[in-house]
Amino acid sequence: MAANRRWRLPLGSLVGSLALVVLAACGGGTTPTSKIFRAPPWNGPETYRYQLVQREHLYGYCELKTLPDAEPGKTKLERRCYDEEGFRDDGSALVDSATLQPFASTRVNFDPRRNRTATRTAVYGPEEVTLTLDLDGELRTATRKLPKPDEASPDPGWYDDESMLWLVRGIPLEEGWKGAYHNVSVGTAQVAVAEVTVLRKTRVTVPAGAFDAWEVLVRSSITNRIWVNASAPHQIVKAQIEQITYELLPD
Repeated sequence: MAANRRWRLPLGSLVGSLALVVLAACGGGTTPTSKIFRAPPWNGPETYRYQLVQREHLYGYCELKTLPDAEPGKTKLERRCYDEEGFRDDGSALVDSATLQPFASTRVNFDPRRNRTATRTAVYGPEEVTLTLDLDGELRTATRKLPKPDEASPDPGWYDDESMLWLVRGIPLEEGWKGAYHNVSVGTAQVAVAEVTVLRKTRVTVPAGAFDAWEVLVRSSITNRIWVNASAPHQIVKAQIEQITYELLPD
């Protein structure tokens, strides 16, 4: 498999990753940010498995789990990605069950070649988020303010990057719908505005079958393209995350 993996960051470059970049609250005056998540479409615990493909070659596998009421009023979102060589990129977020507003998140990268582990955590308070990087015991910590209401964005929303593949399942899935939110990435240690657009309904074929799905763009420093099942519970059918494509596998 290829050595360059989006979901397996180069561990040697992580020590400086807590040099946070906080971007403008409204993405340069474009779409005002808001709490775009309307309601959770899942009714109970879920597990979905995906194959990861790059340039038509099998790249690895990923599992997404939804654990409602992991704690009272809180849902745990889990992502487990791996390949045959033993590289891992695992993430989780603890969020409000109704709003998806985050309480905490963790991302762990393991490189078996170097036997190195990088653990990143985010802990959210009412006004700020504290991000910590633990690179084999070497700690770096930074704290940044979370967005406050202003004239342009009277109801600003922020969500943890680990929740993105759940967030798009709970937005208004209507052709032409647009929204924006603040994305807090524990992986890159950045707070950036992400703009979301629902493009169209289309037919998508993956190993799990053929689905009518809404095509959704999530733009920040990169553009992610995600296909959400048009039928409830609106699971992710396919997603292009940088150079990697997630494809839903059969149950």
